[in-house]
Amino acid sequence: MSGVNSYEIDMHTHTINSDGRNTPYEVIDIAAKSGIKILTFTDHSGITHSNDIVGYAKENGISIPFMGLEVSTIFEGNKYHVLGYGKNLRIDDLEDYLLYPTEVKNKRFIKIIEALRDIGIVLPSNEDIRKGIRPDGTFAHPDKWMLTRTLIATYVAQNLNISINEAKGIFSDSDDPKNRRIFIEESLPVHERYLPTTDVISYLAKKGAGVILAHPWWECGRGNTTERVKSDIFTFAELGLHGLECESYHLTQEMNNEIKDIFRQLPHFHRIGGSDFHGDRRSSFGQRGVTWEDYHAFSKVISI
Repeated sequence: MSGVNSYEIDMHTHTINSDGRNTPYEVIDIAAKSGIKILTFTDHSGITHSNDIVGYAKENGISIPFMGLEVSTIFEGNKYHVLGYGKNLRIDDLEDYLLYPTEVKNKRFIKIIEALRDIGIVLPSNEDIRKGIRPDGTFAHPDKWMLTRTLIATYVAQNLNISINEAKGIFSDSDDPKNRRIFIEESLPVHERYLPTTDVISYLAKKGAGVILAHPWWECGRGNTTERVKSDIFTFAELGLHGLECESYHLTQEMNNEIKDIFRQLPHFHRIGGSDFHGDRRSSFGQRGVTWEDYHAFSKVISI
């Protein structure tokens, strides 16, 4: 399926709770205007889901049948994002276990915040920054669990009366920073900042969740190759991976050809897609998603 606003199902979206720009309610509003009928939130390392959110979606003609999340993982030095889906993912230690990559990032961002304070920049408390405190004391996103560079820079910019991009430059990770005043090194090697891909896939599959590899060739050009990804996918399939995200703005025609070959060899695999909506210009609803046929087929593998 192709064309603008041709898909009615989107199973890969993000909100302000992780690294998106919009609240869940705002995402629902945007999705409804785009003709979306089924939506899943897949925030990083956490679950965006409540009776209020589901109810609001229903009022706007949208069903949210599954909880979802996206987990940053690593396999033999290469990064992969794993999507998990279930009617109830709030079981056992699932959320605590899968939050690990975000906790690692948050710890480094807290060190950055502390270093900014040390050079005289006045900032709200760490918790108030995370929740998005406003001048009147209310919070813009009280349920947010992920600190981001843009979020921190927003408060730095307010204190110094500069732009957010200028504020980011003060604690830039760039190899050639012009205005950087502080730099906090990563405390862990890259393979310890993420969960093992194989462990996450096995864990979710054994729990009865639907398990999909998001934008599989996302890291190509940054160390990974299409051939290596293809080989890894067959390894992941043996551990319980149910399918691939086949509709994504990350994919090129070459990658689409590789996907077709994978499905010829793994005919039981499921095709999932989504906008990877973040509220920026990279993606929009309707252009990428899941067909009704593929959605119903994938739903049958989810037992949790």
